[in-house]
Order: sequence, then structure tokens, then C-alpha cells
Amino acid sequence: RDGFQPGATVTCGLCLVMWGLTVSVLQLYKDLFASTSALTIVGGAVASMLFFFSLVGMSSLNEVVMGGRGTGWIQVIFCAAVSCAIATSVHRVCATTCLLFSGAILYYVCACSQHLYGSVKHF
Repeated sequence: RDGFQPGATVTCGLCLVMWGLTVSVLQLYKDLFASTSALTIVGGAVASMLFFFSLVGMSSLNEVVMGGRGTGWIQVIFCAAVSCAIATSVHRVCATTCLLFSGAILYYVCACSQHLYGSVKHF
């Protein structure tokens, strides 16, 4: 290998830890994120990281359990719904901005996949 590239099990575990830390930050600073409109948008951006961690974690879990199957649209929608539901517990606008930022993250994940693997894994 050309450098350190963690396996699917390690990636899944790291995503689980980061997901838990992100949820904790959102809930601990819920009042701060809801205090101003700018911080509400920041709260949505932080909540969209939940989408990223859950998407990567679910893809890694699929690789461990099913042996390399890619993430499908059902998993993408599920990860976005869970992220937006948690963002709603902070503020309603956080859920909207979370969905927008999650769309941008999904675009860049697909672009990186296309760059690294030559094509996006079809669902």
C-alpha cells in the first residue's frame, strides 16, 4: 500500500465514534446553535457531518457484511433522514440547512469516487 489506508472495520468504528461525538456536540450546544441565524446555519453544517459519517460508516458496514457492495439510494435517504431528524432537535432551520449541506457533501463524495475509482459505483 502507498500509505496508511484503514480497512472497512476500522473505518466503520471511526465513523461510529465521530458520529457519536457530533451528536453530543449538537446536543450540548443546542442553545448556542439556536441563538442566532448565523449559528443556526452552522448547526446545520455540523449536522450534515452526521450525514457524512453515517454514509461512510454504512458503506463500510456493507463492505464488511456483504463483501464490497456499494451504498444505495435507500441508504443515502436513510442517512439524510436521520441527520435531519437530529438537526430538528436543535432548530427547524438546522434541518433545512443540514439537507442542503448534505446534498453538497453527496455531490463531492460522488466526485471523489469518480476520480479515485474511474466511475461512481452504481446503486
